[in-house]
Amino acid sequence: MSHLRQAIRSWVEEKKVRWEFHFELLAKYTEKHGNCRVHKDYETIVSDKTVILGSWFNDQKKQFASLPLSKQERLQALPGFVAKKFKRNQTLSVDAWIDLYIAATRRLGSPLIPPRYVEDGYNLGAWMQHIRKEKEWWALSSQQKQRLFDHNFKLSPSEEWAEAAVRAMAQFAAREGHTVPKSEHKELIVHKGLEYSIRLDNLRNRIKKTPDQTDPIVLKGVQDIPNFLEELRSDEEDDDTYLAQGLQYYRKFKLRTNCGIVPKDHIEDDFDLSCWDKSVSTRRRLTETFKEELLQIDPYYFAKHSTRVFMQDLRPRIDVFIRQNSHALIPQDYVCSDGYLLGQRISDLRGGRYKLPKAIADYLNSLGDKWAWNYFEYLHVQNAKILISHFEKNGYNPKALPNEMRQLKAKIKKGFLKYSSSSSLKTRIEELAPGIFDDPKDEHYLALLRYAAREGHACPPIKHIEDEKKTGLYVSNIRQKYKNKQMSANEQAKYESLKGWLWDASGFQSSLVRENQGGK
Repeated sequence: MSHLRQAIRSWVEEKKVRWEFHFELLAKYTEKHGNCRVHKDYETIVSDKTVILGSWFNDQKKQFASLPLSKQERLQALPGFVAKKFKRNQTLSVDAWIDLYIAATRRLGSPLIPPRYVEDGYNLGAWMQHIRKEKEWWALSSQQKQRLFDHNFKLSPSEEWAEAAVRAMAQFAAREGHTVPKSEHKELIVHKGLEYSIRLDNLRNRIKKTPDQTDPIVLKGVQDIPNFLEELRSDEEDDDTYLAQGLQYYRKFKLRTNCGIVPKDHIEDDFDLSCWDKSVSTRRRLTETFKEELLQIDPYYFAKHSTRVFMQDLRPRIDVFIRQNSHALIPQDYVCSDGYLLGQRISDLRGGRYKLPKAIADYLNSLGDKWAWNYFEYLHVQNAKILISHFEKNGYNPKALPNEMRQLKAKIKKGFLKYSSSSSLKTRIEELAPGIFDDPKDEHYLALLRYAAREGHACPPIKHIEDEKKTGLYVSNIRQKYKNKQMSANEQAKYESLKGWLWDASGFQSSLVRENQGGK
């Protein structure tokens, strides 16, 4: 027990020393900068060691309430020190949180508690968001729910915003005499004790374009605002006229440029086609007739941007390449006459094969043998077909195989390991040329095996010849390779498994010589 007490005493003393060390650094920082507000990531170097002073200072603010009074006073004496206002290491019951909520609503005059609102040192705003979660809400008792509802608690704060938005639009209409605000106009309104700033043009566009996604409270409320629906309907009719007008300019632009993507800020015959294009692409409700006419001009208008770019920029260039070369196997470094990096773009498409939009993948697959997702796999297949054609025409003679075909054989042998799709070609080659892909036999090793079986060891003299193979020189080269550390572990094990194998046979050979001389 004495050792335990000593260990605890040492730990407490070390903790005090560390605190004093950091406080002294903080005091120096304060003296230099005029305040102690250290950033949480601030670091300083002491005796070649990095000290994260900001992290320590942040911990002191968080744990301020639990610090000894002497440390609290020393920290508070530093200019700029402000402790965290949340009370930590204390857990409130649900009823206690509800009491805080009731007190806050009375003080604010509103049931809407801001997300970061603090009541009596507790983050009540965060708790309000937490208790609205489905799991937490259903964990409350019926009495607790009723207490909240009795003080106008809202499960969805968006209801309050919706009510405020309707009031803001009504206030604007009563003041201005119409319901069509200017762009980016914000209307200030006080609703249930809280001030809201409602951007009315966004609200109006949301009702017009996406009524199915608009809060029902808003849709019901705006019906009671004089002239709102009439002016909204008139606005939609003007929009339809504007869209139809723009369609004619878009057709003219497409025929002139053969381009479906409208450049930014593009003006076509004094008509802002760029603005029209943005309006069409963001509008949710378009008539079927309008969409049909638009798709006749550009079949990919509503497709993803990547698909539109492909169909506009890449596909025409690929078609030209096919007409010139009879295939679409475009090298990575290929550049079009206009400077377009077609090869690089095709390489990017191959790299993202499984993420391509369906329209792009379908077009490329429709090219059949003219296209390959892997350019190097295509070359491998072509080489295999060349070798098959040679064997079908000339037969297979291992000793008379032309050097060109020998090199081709070595190249495609590696390819068969990488591209399993070409296994049928490998089978065909092996039918025409049995054993062509077998590893060559090491005749010197086989001669060494015969020598070892006869002599009882695998250490032939340097000049020994076994079955017309220079077995002694072969073994000497193997030992030199081992000495130079150029031998793999598998190859090393292969020779060490031989009976009587030695990596250094100088002493062994001397004893053999002496035995032979004695025998004579």
